[in-house]
Amino acid sequence: MSVPPLLLAATLMFWGWQTELWLAAVPLALVFELARVAHWRWDLNRQDFNRLADLSTVLLLGITLYHLGGGSMAHAVLAVFQWLPLSVAPLLAGQLYSGAGRVPVSSLFLTLRRLESQGRLPPSATLDLGFPFVAMALLSASTANSRSLWFFPCVATLVGWALWGVRGRRRPAWLWPGAMLLAVAIGYGGQLGLHALQRSVESVLVQWLQDLLAGDTDPYRARTSIGDIGVLKLSDRIVLRVHAPAMPPGGLLLREASYDTFRYGTWLAPGVTFSALRPQPPGDRWPLAQDGGTAEHIQIAVYLRHGRGILPLPTGALQLDHLPALDVERNMLGTVRVGDGPDFVNLDVRFRAAGSDGPPRPSDLTIPDAYGEVVERIATALGLGDMAPGRVPVRLAQFFFEDFRYSLVLGSGRAGATPLQEFLERSRAGHCEYFATATVLLLRQAGIPARYTTGYTVREHGVGDDEYVVRRRHAHAWALAYVDGRWLNVDTTPPDWPALEDARASVWQPLEDLWSWLGFRYSQWRWSERDPRGNAALGWLLIPLFAILVWRLYGRRRVERGRRHQAEALQSRPGVDSPLWQLLTPLLARGLGPRRNETLGAWLNRVTPLLPASASPAELRILLELHYALRFGSPESAEAARIRLTRRLSGAPDT
Repeated sequence: MSVPPLLLAATLMFWGWQTELWLAAVPLALVFELARVAHWRWDLNRQDFNRLADLSTVLLLGITLYHLGGGSMAHAVLAVFQWLPLSVAPLLAGQLYSGAGRVPVSSLFLTLRRLESQGRLPPSATLDLGFPFVAMALLSASTANSRSLWFFPCVATLVGWALWGVRGRRRPAWLWPGAMLLAVAIGYGGQLGLHALQRSVESVLVQWLQDLLAGDTDPYRARTSIGDIGVLKLSDRIVLRVHAPAMPPGGLLLREASYDTFRYGTWLAPGVTFSALRPQPPGDRWPLAQDGGTAEHIQIAVYLRHGRGILPLPTGALQLDHLPALDVERNMLGTVRVGDGPDFVNLDVRFRAAGSDGPPRPSDLTIPDAYGEVVERIATALGLGDMAPGRVPVRLAQFFFEDFRYSLVLGSGRAGATPLQEFLERSRAGHCEYFATATVLLLRQAGIPARYTTGYTVREHGVGDDEYVVRRRHAHAWALAYVDGRWLNVDTTPPDWPALEDARASVWQPLEDLWSWLGFRYSQWRWSERDPRGNAALGWLLIPLFAILVWRLYGRRRVERGRRHQAEALQSRPGVDSPLWQLLTPLLARGLGPRRNETLGAWLNRVTPLLPASASPAELRILLELHYALRFGSPESAEAARIRLTRRLSGAPDT
């Protein structure tokens, strides 16, 4: 059975839609379907098919090496599967445009070629790649992870289309569609169950690993201790690049994680679980919140270690675009984490200034007993309890700006006093973690729900007017306050802290920045296949390969469609030298020879209207009887039949 008309094109269009590889899908669909109306075929031999198979192998190896050059192994494997139809396309095109119409099995593997050369594999072993290609394209489309509601119905339709031609004809007419609908229902329910099982297993394993490695690593920022950011500030390495059409006067804050519980000098987020987000077509768009009204837009380039980690996003992020990951999750505190993505993402972010992390929790008003007295005393002195909620953040910023100073060098504290108590009561000097923690506790003392937040501040210009670089020393901590139904950033760290840290920059920073810029440009090119411009560039690189292939095939002998098969079939028949073929040669030239397994008598009855008027049905019956006598009679009778055939065809009297 051959592939039904237009099924290859429909499958390729579905593949291109899911993966956004339209540059490859549309031309391939046209090339494959035009083979049905082309009036010629290439006379390809086994060596030609071997070359086509070798070209497919080179394409597959190139795609594999390209994707293994960076990113997680899981992402690389899925990316290779996503490009499989393109790598197999030359071999299928050779099949569709060849006179044989099938691919020698020996061309697919070097081992089979050796077996054939040794006579251990029959040369007649061939394969039709049509249906395997359809299955491969559907598998490749599924790796895009679009999670669209249309994905499963489209796959079911294409599979039903492919199976329709091989349905049983002896069964009741209703049985096949009923069985197909039952299979579709079972498949849909099964994939939902498997997805739920996967989520449950992953949740248990992640929690187990976090508990096991709590003292060594915290990849998803479930906790942070005062002093962690101070360590980051000792490095000048660039970790983010941001393109922003307009930057606020004080810079932009990018949040990584928020916390609501403070214990023994450590901020925690206990009991906070992550929920999976659902992408929108084309599969790399992730809505985070209801997008209503006007919104701002920035572009963030960030590296993900082994394709997973926490995304630094502005408070109030609404939607992420160009994030090609398998899993994106968000918790109720606004932290967004990525799993099984590339090592580098250049994502677009839509956001509004105020956050939408959901309503506050009771823990957002909790003050540890060890700090209750000092926090209450400062709040009373500042008169926070008598102020409107909107005025409290302003008063706290004024208090810390005027009476405290920023410093990364902290002296030894008093015996029995915690570092935060020393900061508030005696030294009044510290870095952002102290200011943010004190601000959260004072906001809570004033009755305002508040959270501790870590991330980065964006304010240093890069190479372009709208490009900004973010270094590790730009790591920052601040507070989130729930005022008038919105979460607002409250940054009370004295504003001179970036200048103080810039003064401590290394003399080697320009060279480090140049190396970082080169690495960024390479990563940007490396992962540009998600960008249509990257797809276009890859398409242009493939053009020379196909041009060489066409040039090699151009000199091959071409025959009219159907003539080669018919000629070979006729040459294999006994009596091929019968004079009867003189009458039928014009039909063979027009590609109207006998069909497969069609008898000569049935063929003549079918084509009689196309023969000259002198070839009446009665005359044809006589000629056919003489032809059979030539084929199956004794040598003497065969020779006599040949003479009579020749005379009747020439118009001479039959004696």
